[in-house]
Amino acid sequence: MAFNSSKPTDVSIGKIDFVTNRKTIFDELFNENRDKITGEKTVKGIWYSFDFFPKEQLLAHTKLDTKNVTDAVIELYECT
Repeated sequence: MAFNSSKPTDVSIGKIDFVTNRKTIFDELFNENRDKITGEKTVKGIWYSFDFFPKEQLLAHTKLDTKNVTDAVIELYECT
């Protein structure tokens, strides 16, 4: 993935393909701006999303059944 580009990038996580968006957010906890790469997609009633923080190499992946919103799975990964 081209981390230094603001252009949308294609990313696959498992069998789900995403088109990403890159943005800079202000992190109040650390009092600094951070880059964040995000993507989301709905497949057969299941909503998938991810947030990736390049500097920290952290990935948050969410899976939510839109028919049963109490059944959410959120996974955090440290990428090396």
